[in-house]
Amino acid sequence: MRITEKINPANSLFGKIFVWFWITVVSMLVGAFFISTWLNGQPQIVAADMLQYERHQRFIQNFQRQLDKGVPIHRAFKRLGGKGRPLAIAVNLDSRKVIMNFPAPMLHDPMNDYRALLREMTVSEQVVSIRTGNMELFGPFKITGNNNEYGVFLGRLLKRHERTRLSFVAGLALMLTLGTVLCLFLAWRLSKPLKQMRLTTQKIQQGDLTCRVKDYELRQDEVGALARDFNAMTDKLASSLEQQQQLLGNVSHELRTPLTRLQLAIAMLYDKLGDDHADLQRIEKEISEMDRLIGEVLRLTRLSLHQSKNVHFETMRIDKFLYRLLDDLKFESQASEIAVKTEIESSALVDINTDALKSAFENITRNGLRFANSILYVKVYDVTVDTVAIQISDDGPGIPDLIFEKLLQPFYYVATSDMNKTSDEHKADTDQAKRREHRSSGLGLAIANAAVKMHKGRLFEKKAHKGEQLLCGLNLVIELPRSKAAFNK
Repeated sequence: MRITEKINPANSLFGKIFVWFWITVVSMLVGAFFISTWLNGQPQIVAADMLQYERHQRFIQNFQRQLDKGVPIHRAFKRLGGKGRPLAIAVNLDSRKVIMNFPAPMLHDPMNDYRALLREMTVSEQVVSIRTGNMELFGPFKITGNNNEYGVFLGRLLKRHERTRLSFVAGLALMLTLGTVLCLFLAWRLSKPLKQMRLTTQKIQQGDLTCRVKDYELRQDEVGALARDFNAMTDKLASSLEQQQQLLGNVSHELRTPLTRLQLAIAMLYDKLGDDHADLQRIEKEISEMDRLIGEVLRLTRLSLHQSKNVHFETMRIDKFLYRLLDDLKFESQASEIAVKTEIESSALVDINTDALKSAFENITRNGLRFANSILYVKVYDVTVDTVAIQISDDGPGIPDLIFEKLLQPFYYVATSDMNKTSDEHKADTDQAKRREHRSSGLGLAIANAAVKMHKGRLFEKKAHKGEQLLCGLNLVIELPRSKAAFNK
């Protein structure tokens, strides 16, 4: 029973491959047999050369003499037959009767009617060579006798290698073609679900935990079982991640209460000890830093939890959305003496959650102001008919190679002294790279990335291509899809 279930193609991938193998083999053999039989039976008609004509003319003259003596045609054929003598076929031009000096089955082919062909060829004025599946005939030679006119064909049996050469090659070609087509179909059937699973895995890797393997869950074979297990694993992963984010948000929220009490206590101590107490100022600064960090954690949690849920989006032009933010950016840059240059080349419509995208833009530009030497460059342009990009570049030290994906993770730090290190040096010095020289929470790019993902976009580092001018520092691109409303107009 277990073996039967294993080879059952409805319930087993093993059974599908096993059955399909034998379907392929049988199809190849049957196809090769029929093509060989058909090609062996297809007549080939060409003009006979003079040597062939003269060789058979001698037999025709002998045959004509027999008929002139009044010998019936069937007896004349018997006298003509024998070892070394040609095969002969005569077609009565009046009655269309076919007479042969050899057994009729030698001319019979279930796929071809050679008698009809010979009757048609008797009207030809030119002697031709007719090659059938097993013999070669020459004619028609016109003779008269017994008060009738005949068209005579003389021939010989083909040798085995002459019969099978064409059919063997054609049969082999058909076998290879059938085998290739059927194997390609099997490979496509096996690889299609794996390809979909790979695409789903890539989407999950990019943070979209709503993706599932569809269309294969109902299959009863190993592919269906794998699809069900894959979806169950993704459900568990999404649930665990949501619980983790929820826990992080709850803990951060609960920490706000004791922080508020500490701030009240500091205010009371200021009243008692005075405003110029250094220790109190230090405590107040650390409490404010902790409060800011908790706020960023809560913001990241909300963005992560809302990626797969209903979020309010407003359709607006990307340039109008950025004008106010760019004004604020230029104002902030005055304190650090950084020149902000802008280039707005797109007015595409984009579905925007204002708070989330504003947070992403501000986190990236403030990082740029912190590390830029003298210039921060913002460019907005159309990438394709479907996407628009916001490029933010600075002339700072940049970041080591292969590190950008790590910067998108929460609480990952890169110290200023590490900015000029190579990728190998950075890998060997990861712990040192986490020093907090700038009091950064390590959440800025993580928040920006979560906000961009909420918009079905992507945040990535842009490398300079040949002929392309980019600033020497960090070049980040926010790529967003255009609003569907833009295509409906």
